[in-house]
Amino acid sequence: MNNKLEGVVVDLPSIGERFEFRSHPEEEQIREGVDSWMRSVGAEFIDSAQLDRFIEQNHSKWTSYTQPECDVKRCILSARIFNWIFLADNVHALITSRTAARAIDDYNRFREALNDGSDGSGLPPMWRITVEAWRDLTDDMTPAQRERATGYFDRMMVNWRREAEWVSAGPDELPTLEEFLPVRYWAGGIAWSIALTEYGLGLDMAHLLQRHPLLAELEETTVWHVTLANDIHSLRQEVLVKEGHNSVWVQARGRAENLGSAIAIQVDRLRALESEWFATRDNILCSAVRELPDVQRWIRGLEFLLSGNMRWGMSATRYHGPDWTWDGRLSARWLMTRDRTVAVPG
Repeated sequence: MNNKLEGVVVDLPSIGERFEFRSHPEEEQIREGVDSWMRSVGAEFIDSAQLDRFIEQNHSKWTSYTQPECDVKRCILSARIFNWIFLADNVHALITSRTAARAIDDYNRFREALNDGSDGSGLPPMWRITVEAWRDLTDDMTPAQRERATGYFDRMMVNWRREAEWVSAGPDELPTLEEFLPVRYWAGGIAWSIALTEYGLGLDMAHLLQRHPLLAELEETTVWHVTLANDIHSLRQEVLVKEGHNSVWVQARGRAENLGSAIAIQVDRLRALESEWFATRDNILCSAVRELPDVQRWIRGLEFLLSGNMRWGMSATRYHGPDWTWDGRLSARWLMTRDRTVAVPG
C-alpha cells in the first residue's frame, strides 16, 4: 500500500489563473441528460447504492466546465462517455498484480470492438455499454472527426494497458519518469477530450493540425498541462486510495524526492507549460494561421479546457471525498488521508 501519502500535507500554489473560465449555461440540463441515462443502463452491472454514490460525484461537471460553448446535445453525449471513462478508471485503478491479466484482456477485446465494428459481445457489461455509448457519440460525427476521436481513444486504451502491466509488476517496480511520461500523455485521456471539444463546437481540425505545426504544438502543450495538473489533484485518489501510479508519485519514488519537492517540480513544469501555451497562442494569432476558418474558436476551446480542468480538479468530490467543499481558490494546502482531503488553514 502507498501509505507514505497518509497524513502528508500538500502545498499547491495558484496555477492557471490566466486562463479564462466559464461554465456551460445549460449545466443542469447536461447533468440531467447524463444522470438519467446512467440510471437506465448502470443497474446492469452496479448495485443501486454504488450507482447513487457515483452519480452524486457529478462527473458531468467536467464537461460543463471544459466545454462551455459547445452544443448542449453534443455535450450530453460527450459527458455520458466521460462518465463511463471515470467509472472504467475506477476499475482500472483497482488493478493489482492478481487482476491485471484479466484487465489487459478486457482492454484488448474492447479495442477490437472499437476498431472493427463488432458489438462487443463477450465483454463485461461495463465495457459493452462503453462501446454502445461511443457508437452513439461517434455516429453523430463527420468521418474526419470520428477518425480523430477514435484514434486518440484507442491510444488511450493502449497506454492504459501499459500502465496495467506496470501495476501488475507490484508496488516496488515503478517505471522511470522518462518511461512513464510518454505513456501518461495518452493514458490521461486528454487528447481525445480535445477531439470531443472540436465535435461539440462543430469543428474539423485534423487537416489544419497536420499542415500547421504551431497548432499541433498548442494542442500538445494543452494535453501536457491538463494531464500534469490533474496528477496533482488526483494524487490522493489514484495513489493512496486506489494504489496506482501517477507522474507525481513516480517522480517522488523514482528520484528519491520527498512528496513536497515532487509537487514543487510539477508546479514548475505547469508554470513553464502555461508560459509556453500563451507564447504559442500569440505566435498563432500574429500569423496568417489566425485567418483560417475555426482556428480562433478552437484556441478558445483549448483555453476553456485548461481553465475548466483546474476548477474540476480543485472541486471534485471524486478526488477529495464526499464531504469536500471547495473554497473557490486555485491555491490550496491539503492534508491527504485515506478517507478524504482536509483543507489546512494557512
